[in-house]
Amino acid sequence: MKQTYQEVQYMPWYTYIPIFLISGFIWYGWIQQTFFNISFGDKPMSNAELLLGSMIGLALSIFFVMLRLVTEVKEEGIIVRFTPLRSRYIPYTGIAGMEVVSYHLLSYGGLGLRWTPYKGWAYIMGSMRGVKLQFADGEELLIGSKDPERLLQLIESQKWK
Repeated sequence: MKQTYQEVQYMPWYTYIPIFLISGFIWYGWIQQTFFNISFGDKPMSNAELLLGSMIGLALSIFFVMLRLVTEVKEEGIIVRFTPLRSRYIPYTGIAGMEVVSYHLLSYGGLGLRWTPYKGWAYIMGSMRGVKLQFADGEELLIGSKDPERLLQLIESQKWK
């Protein structure tokens, strides 16, 4: 039987606040203007434009709620999925080194799937710790984790099989 380990992380709750506030504000304006005939602002948009803005706000809200980071350690390699955007398969043969690291969110530019010229790719969902993988070609990849020690231990145990 094949062993697998899976860790799922969601965006921190506080990241939803600005998205929901802005979306709710636009919905409020559309309802006020459409159903109560009260202009929303000094130079109000048309009802159709407000509805379009409301729909875009709803779509963005749903998109951000769907975001999650799934890390799977399998016998063949590591799969990192930033759902619904991107997934990456990492074979153990390509890993030259790895370590548990602590970081600040702003050192990678925030939450999500990030790339910086000097640090490489990072998959971050709010935890301030993770496993940094170094590849033979010099590339680095940071995988944020709630339990990076366990993740590192599982990767090492599979890599040296």
